[in-house]
Amino acid sequence: MGSQVDLPEDILHQIHSLLPIRDAARTACVSHSFLRSWRSFPHLIMSIASLGIKESASSDDLPNRVDHIMQNHSGMGVKTLIINTYPCSNLDPSYVDRWLQVAITPGIKEFALSFKRVCLKIPCLLEKLDILIVIGCKTLEVIDSNAPNLSTFFFAGRPMHISLGDASQLTNASIIRNHWPDALYYASTKLPFIAPNLQTLVLSTSDETVKTPIASGKFLKLKSLEIIVSSPNFSPDYDFCSLVSFVDASPALESLIVRIVAPTIRRDSIIEDSSGYSHPGCLQERCHYNLKNVMITGFCSAKSMIELTIQIIEKTKALKCLTLDTTRGHDRRFVKIDRCLLLNKEALVEAEKARIAIQRYVKGRVPSAVNLEVIEPCSKCIL
Repeated sequence: MGSQVDLPEDILHQIHSLLPIRDAARTACVSHSFLRSWRSFPHLIMSIASLGIKESASSDDLPNRVDHIMQNHSGMGVKTLIINTYPCSNLDPSYVDRWLQVAITPGIKEFALSFKRVCLKIPCLLEKLDILIVIGCKTLEVIDSNAPNLSTFFFAGRPMHISLGDASQLTNASIIRNHWPDALYYASTKLPFIAPNLQTLVLSTSDETVKTPIASGKFLKLKSLEIIVSSPNFSPDYDFCSLVSFVDASPALESLIVRIVAPTIRRDSIIEDSSGYSHPGCLQERCHYNLKNVMITGFCSAKSMIELTIQIIEKTKALKCLTLDTTRGHDRRFVKIDRCLLLNKEALVEAEKARIAIQRYVKGRVPSAVNLEVIEPCSKCIL
């Protein structure tokens, strides 16, 4: 057989594409047929592990090896480009530019780049890029994207400057700031200008040091909003009623979910407040004509939570379903093992206060056309 493999070209190419990149490169060195296949190898997954480079090797070994591979690739047929530059900490941006020039073609389906940079700049060259995920980049300070067709943006990390250029195509975003406070404040004051055409938005926060202000701009096309409070240390003084500013800023909103993930023990329970409920005067009175479904999980008896609920009832004219869940989220229970997210004794006491508050202050205000569902702890919620 020598260096020539006597197989149909399409079968040979299929066999070659199934090999790990290191083995695929080796076979290309001993066969002209595999060499031709190598120039359009579809899955470029490169790291010190996949390329067989020792961690103690020179910091130039990895970029030089990747550079050599990319220079010998035609750029045709690439479906996957994944590059992890660890432990190389001072990668010259010119390397990345060259690699992207080769591999970013209309057929690419997956692109992931893991490296230490202070600034992430995405050129307009990536016109096919529609999903951008940035997670856990501790040294990153700036995200500057000019990808014109970006449709989905997922960000989890610390506060930083984010610019998405002409984000007219961006319709889905998730902002997760579970280890830094004020994600809701950021979303309310900055996000309408960064991504004005969002249709779906998920916000996750661990703490808010200030109440959510009236939004600086509008989410004119936003239809689905989910707000997640993920920390048991969430400020006991946070004004839940201020969340209604998102409703006011989103005239097309149809679905609102507020999740209090950890049990919230508040010192401002309306049950223990002798003044009871008084209509909040801090928010503008404006009607909403599209909001149909509202769900609040981890519903508690905090006065501002009751005020938020009443505000929603009074201002929404299309409301069909209002779900007030005093557990940690019945819709997220472990169905396969028939278990709920567990509640401790304090949380069970708070759930009972929430039930009383709903009965006393909310139920009578719900229009007959609205389906009110109150979910209480069951035997499978108890620790």
